[in-house]
Amino acid sequence: TDIGEDALTVKKEGNVTIDGGSAKNGDDKVFQINHPSTFTVKNFTADNAGKFIRQNGGTTFNVKVYIDKCTITNMKEAIFRTDSKTSSVTMTNTKYSHVGKKWMGVKHITEKSNQEF
Repeated sequence: TDIGEDALTVKKEGNVTIDGGSAKNGDDKVFQINHPSTFTVKNFTADNAGKFIRQNGGTTFNVKVYIDKCTITNMKEAIFRTDSKTSSVTMTNTKYSHVGKKWMGVKHITEKSNQEF
């Protein structure tokens, strides 16, 4: 589905899990995180956006991002971008290509069984 600016915005603190789905042709990002949270996305396909996941710019709260069994292609900037020194990303079993810098501002990164194609 074409998404415009973003497909989903986290507007309250908590746990968010997305299991399945797709998004394409985003003007900016696929997912926007505006509050401290644990954000899990799995079995998802994303194509042609600025970023796959963006923590609200200039914020320092903690976000834990988990990406599993996704296919991510044609991101102009990154898979995950944050300005927080405490936020983390764990990406597993994911295929990706043409994703810009992959991680922007992320200090805590765990990866396992991913494939660049």
